[in-house]
Amino acid sequence: MPEITEARRAEARRAMEGEVWQKKRAVAAEILGRRRTEAQLAMEGNEHRLKRQAAETANREAAAAVAAARRAEEEKQGAERQAAQSAVAAERERAAQAAAEADTRRRKAQTTSQTIDRLKTSPLEMSPIRTLKTDLAEAAAAGATLTQAIIREQGQKPILGANVNGSKSRRPWLALLALTLFLAGGATLIYIYFYYWSQPPLAPGDRPIGAISDPDEQLFLLTDERVEIEIQNQGREILTVKFRQTLNDGAVSVGRVTRLVPMAAGRPLALKPWLEALSISLPEKLIQSLEPKFLLGRYDDSDRPNGFLLLKTKSYETSFSALRQDEKSLINLFYQLTGRVALAPAATTSIFADRLINNLETRQVRQDGKAVLLYGFLDQSTIAIAENENTLGEILNRRRAIR
Repeated sequence: MPEITEARRAEARRAMEGEVWQKKRAVAAEILGRRRTEAQLAMEGNEHRLKRQAAETANREAAAAVAAARRAEEEKQGAERQAAQSAVAAERERAAQAAAEADTRRRKAQTTSQTIDRLKTSPLEMSPIRTLKTDLAEAAAAGATLTQAIIREQGQKPILGANVNGSKSRRPWLALLALTLFLAGGATLIYIYFYYWSQPPLAPGDRPIGAISDPDEQLFLLTDERVEIEIQNQGREILTVKFRQTLNDGAVSVGRVTRLVPMAAGRPLALKPWLEALSISLPEKLIQSLEPKFLLGRYDDSDRPNGFLLLKTKSYETSFSALRQDEKSLINLFYQLTGRVALAPAATTSIFADRLINNLETRQVRQDGKAVLLYGFLDQSTIAIAENENTLGEILNRRRAIR
């Protein structure tokens, strides 16, 4: 009861003092509190002061760490949002391009259909074909024989009298001419047999200059040099060094194309065993759609050697789908083969983009305005993968030479 009375008295006192006195009392209380704090600080010892300062420093550092973590999280979320927006923009661009291509194909199909419909309805201005039956009918209608009709068409006069006897007198000469031609033909056949067919086959060292010794080259393109690389019973590191040295080192002869043939037990190796020996992985769907034979090559450009790879497909649709789903596997393949810094996983942040080269649709990875890797379908059964556009142009030129 006395506590309640004292509280009421304090409220009444504050009410009687007014707002000005209340502010003065608040200022006086603040000054009193500050003095008390200063007195406490003056009374505390050096050890307590150091502990308090250490605690305040730790609190400040913790607050700064929390703020830094919050800023890092915000930056990470911002980067993720930007990447998502870029992916959405790229997907929209691809969708727009696909729609444009579909519209172009639709217009071409519509134009072709209209042309076919117009040709179906257009009359063909062709003269009737003359046959023996029609000639007989015309001759009978005109009251003449077939021989007379033919003579009339050719504008000739019938051969009578001495001309008939003269044709009989030329028959022995015709028989003599036929006999002469028969004997000459027989002599020619005998000459060909004895001087060509009866000769033994040429040894490998006796092949004429320019003859193709490797039948696989006709499957892909002609090369200037062949280098065999033995890979049997050798580790992946040693094989990687071998292929990188062959593709990058040595004198550069501008325009030369060299074929690199992986060998095992004296025989060329197929695609899948070769990739397994180098521990190089490609999508299994793509491997199943490819033929065993391939051509790994080096093209000496004006600035440096460039590697390329030609593959044969069993199914165009399957190979195209597998490549589009995992294009980065090609970057890893050529990085392991060449060791190019531009193709290293840490440096390769770009994605493949469409680009037209010599009327050929290609997919390229470009850095600093230049292609560092590209691929394209030369036809429905051949894939070309190259390090730059000049190499792909040389491949196209050499393929035309064997077509």
